[in-house]
Amino acid sequence: TADAVVDIVSDIAMITFTKDAAENMNRRLKRIFMNYFVLTSNEKYMHLIEDMSQIQITTIHKFAISLLRKECMRMGIGFDSQISSETFERRNIYHSKLDIYLSEKTEENPNFVHQLTIPSYELEIMLIEFCDQLYNRSIDIKSIDTSLLGNPIESIPYFNELIERVIIPSEIQYANDLKEKNMISLRDCMINIHKFVENNSIRSIGINYKYLFIDEFQDTDDVQIETILGLQKVFGNNCRLFAVGDLKQSIYRFRGATLSAFEKVGGNSDLWKEYSLNRNYRTDGRLLDIFDVVFTKMGAQRLLPYENEDHLKSRVIKEYADELLVRKVETHGKDKEKFMEDLFNEIRFQKKEIEKLSKQKKLSKEEMTIAILVRYNYQISNLVKAAENTELVIKDTEGGNLFRLPSTRDLYKLVLAITHSYNKVYLVNFIESNYVSMKLQLSNFNGYNSEEKLDELVRILDEYFMLLLGKKWDEIISDFETRPVLVVLREIYEATKPWITYSSDRELQLEYKSNYECLLEKITQKYSREYLTVNMIGEHLKINITTYQEEASRSKEIETDEVNIICTTIHKSKGLEYGTVILPYTADDISSTYHSGLSVNYVSGKLIYSYGSGHGNMDYSDGYMIDTESMEQEQEESRILYVALTRAIRNVVWVKDLDSTVQQCWGNFMEVIE
Repeated sequence: TADAVVDIVSDIAMITFTKDAAENMNRRLKRIFMNYFVLTSNEKYMHLIEDMSQIQITTIHKFAISLLRKECMRMGIGFDSQISSETFERRNIYHSKLDIYLSEKTEENPNFVHQLTIPSYELEIMLIEFCDQLYNRSIDIKSIDTSLLGNPIESIPYFNELIERVIIPSEIQYANDLKEKNMISLRDCMINIHKFVENNSIRSIGINYKYLFIDEFQDTDDVQIETILGLQKVFGNNCRLFAVGDLKQSIYRFRGATLSAFEKVGGNSDLWKEYSLNRNYRTDGRLLDIFDVVFTKMGAQRLLPYENEDHLKSRVIKEYADELLVRKVETHGKDKEKFMEDLFNEIRFQKKEIEKLSKQKKLSKEEMTIAILVRYNYQISNLVKAAENTELVIKDTEGGNLFRLPSTRDLYKLVLAITHSYNKVYLVNFIESNYVSMKLQLSNFNGYNSEEKLDELVRILDEYFMLLLGKKWDEIISDFETRPVLVVLREIYEATKPWITYSSDRELQLEYKSNYECLLEKITQKYSREYLTVNMIGEHLKINITTYQEEASRSKEIETDEVNIICTTIHKSKGLEYGTVILPYTADDISSTYHSGLSVNYVSGKLIYSYGSGHGNMDYSDGYMIDTESMEQEQEESRILYVALTRAIRNVVWVKDLDSTVQQCWGNFMEVIE
């Protein structure tokens, strides 16, 4: 209210569902306050900009973690507890439990191993993924009533047994092991907060937010809604809840989101005030009028909750000719090389158009971005890899590549050379890494015996490290035995400067250094309670590199006047905006319920699941309604297209596969555009 005095740091919490959206929200608020300061010269707006570094703008899971830290004593763990996202220990537990199960089954029936339709190592991965799908919906499998499982699927008739004898015991042991280490599983954070709220056991925790803002509310699941309402009460009678969302953008059904989120929170009661917004502040109004034709068609088929009043309006008109607003690229999907060639030619065309436009007026970072939006991560990999053979630089924004970066691999080569200090293969790899950067002429070793080759490699390292550190190779090895390992690694890193050898480009050097620091921070955090050795670091790197673990790297935001080309999933693009949006894959059947592997859901207290064998066959457990699933999938895919199109500021490009005969796909909706 006008008379209220609001402290934005202690009175307001703002929650969204992705890190990028939280950062975008923070950035926009700073921009607004700066505009207010320019217009009014009132210093309070400068103070508000300073306060933005402390305001609670975060993802819902990070918010839950911050609250759990205040409740940790009642959970039986110390205040200095750590949040664990480690998967290796968990996998080991599953491996052990599955081995015991298979041994017992084989003892009962010697032919059991031959009845397995899935290799044991794949089965192990499948069980973990099955459990993770439930965690994504904030469902704790440890508390599921296994008597309600019903009949198992035909292709894996023993799967219910696996749930009871492998999955649940593994998760219980993993949780207990973490508790003993004074740690909390990242997956359990939301579940634990919900339990506190549900049992009315969470007390006043020294937080009295007056305003709780929830962005993208349509993406909440039932557990999150109940938790948010419970926390509102904990924060006090004066706490006001403000939920913002658009049902047309509900695209997280796999995480338990439904179209009834606003009903479940009580949005129809007299306690709530409802506001509608159909004004768009980023997209060219002409483009929105074109989109309306597509969305109206999806609405008429009951695939999108779209009525006349949902037509978005905008006063924004960009400097772009009408014929460039929506472009269709026709190509043949069966010819992968031709498909990529046509797509990349279109990207080049769009890049030139943006460069011409940027010479006429100053464009924002978002307006200078071409975003290739796809459904799946493997599509990103395919596109980025194909672009490596061209002059186009397409950035992968998924950020899970820390263990594939040169900075990580160089460190691993150093560690292997230290832990295998007289192994010729590891020494050669280290000498040729960015730490030493000496290209060995192996022909010079012709005629040497094994011992002489080793002596020559050690001689090279002796000379190199005597020059930089005044130490021979033996002395470097001894340092790791007598001094703190991180200190020795730092000395070698600073002396050899591998980032300079890696690249002469300053920005690439900064990226190398930033991700080296990121890696060491994660290693330090993981082993914070143990005496760290070089062997432990080597084992950690080996596991994560060889098993292709996804871990976020650091990508420095560089202000540039150049066109930025990125490739990301539509889910990750949520809440963001781009000058040009390109949809390369529009021919996928959005009505098909087939998928490979297990898919799990939890409906009305009952666990249901399906399994695709990879040969086009699908099995369904009791209670699985195929027709309902097919319709819900079509509806969600339609909402995903809605999200993708409305990310565009200026124009959209879509690719039509001339070889496709699919009847229900995005391309058929886009065809209504003349």
